[in-house]
Parts: sequence; C-alpha cells; structure tokens
Amino acid sequence: MNALTKCLPPAPELRPMPADFARVAPTLSHQQNLRRWQCGEPVLRRWYGEAGVKPKPFVPRLLPPQASTVPYRDDTHVGRAAHHLRRYFSNVYRADVLPKRERPLVPAGWYFVAGKGFVPGADVIALAERYGFAG
Repeated sequence: MNALTKCLPPAPELRPMPADFARVAPTLSHQQNLRRWQCGEPVLRRWYGEAGVKPKPFVPRLLPPQASTVPYRDDTHVGRAAHHLRRYFSNVYRADVLPKRERPLVPAGWYFVAGKGFVPGADVIALAERYGFAG
C-alpha cells in the first residue's frame, strides 16, 4: 500500500443487478426499465452489459390524421376541399381574410395552403383530391 491509496476513500458499493433483470428487461423499453428498476442510466447500462440483454426498441405510435371537428363556413366546393386539406396541412384559409397590408396582390378566390403558398381555387380542389377528397 502506498501513500496515495491510503488517502483515497473506499470505492462505493455497486448496486447489484436484480435476480429477474435478465428475464424482464428485454420485454420493456429503456424508459420503462428506468422506471421499473428505479435506477439511473449508468447503472441500467451496466446491467444490460452484465446480463447481455438489450431493451425492447421504442416504436412511436403514428396516429391517422384526425377529422376537423370545426364546422366549415364556406359550403362551396372549393371551401369543402379546403376544409378537407386542414386535416393534412397546418394552415389552409382563404387569402382574402388577411388584411391588405399583410398579403400580396392576390386575386379573389385564392387560398393560402401552408407549405404551398397562395393557390388558386382549382388547384386547391386538385390538391384535396390527391389527399382523398371526394367532393
């Protein structure tokens, strides 16, 4: 023993791996394992290595587009197509609802579609039909 080892505090006890860890851990995701075993990342990763297991991969749930519950006011064919597109695009509205100073010179009957810009009514209908609009 040298002078340096006399000064160091004893190494902390490592938390032992639970007896059923190798059986239970592969059935849970990493976050679920953290909650289940109530331990930190370094401890959990050490246990994965000691047991030779991997957590279940996380698979996000993809939800289908939801129908808008807001009734549409524009009951024209183009208005219904714009309402249908609101399921897929964050903003779809008539261009003439903007104040004149906030919009370029856009003819009447044009719509703003997020990601597409200002679109004429006929193109709104065509775009909505590509997304399943039946009319």
